[in-house]
Amino acid sequence: MRRVVLDPDAYLFGDFVYLWRSLGGKFEGGYANVEVKEGAEPIYTGESKTLAEVIAGANKYSNNLLARQLLLAIGYHYFGEGTTVKDGVDSVQAWLRDKGLIMPNLVMENGAGLSRQISMSADSLSQLLVYAANSAYHPEFMASFSLSGLDGTMKKRLGDLNLGGRARLKTGYVKGVRTLAGYLRADSGKDYAVVLFISDKKVNFSNGNVIQDEFIKWVLKKG
Repeated sequence: MRRVVLDPDAYLFGDFVYLWRSLGGKFEGGYANVEVKEGAEPIYTGESKTLAEVIAGANKYSNNLLARQLLLAIGYHYFGEGTTVKDGVDSVQAWLRDKGLIMPNLVMENGAGLSRQISMSADSLSQLLVYAANSAYHPEFMASFSLSGLDGTMKKRLGDLNLGGRARLKTGYVKGVRTLAGYLRADSGKDYAVVLFISDKKVNFSNGNVIQDEFIKWVLKKG
């Protein structure tokens, strides 16, 4: 787990100085927070990655920090400056209701799965996957999942099956819980939205993988 102990201003200043000097530049002095004068022109404007790229980074590699930042960004879109994690959660809940996705058992805490306080049913998650598969943005969403045997958290799994893009999956793990969700194209050519939650004190990362792999193989053989 990575943490930044500096406040945002000091962190940005330190990064700038480090990069400037690493490129051969010289830098002296400190930084100050001042009000920008009216009519001032920016010396540089940077653009973030696209939403599709951000989601891919979070999903393919289970980036919990990025997932939390995405939740905050959603909250900012609805509430503006000073948004909190709760604002992000409220925004997601409002969006789900607007789309007719009723999830009474959904509890969110930080935007990521790395928490003991969150909950969601397999049925609710499958509803969301089916909705996403039929949305106008389904290519970008599906591209964010790990491809079994090719990349992300599934890169070293089921490579012997040569599934190509037929298995697009997101995995999760905390002690005693192993999860899997995504999309599978069976040998018959039929597409499935799949969800598997395993919760037991005997479950660990390794034996959870074994159960998941057998589940995937079972779905692949379905008609």
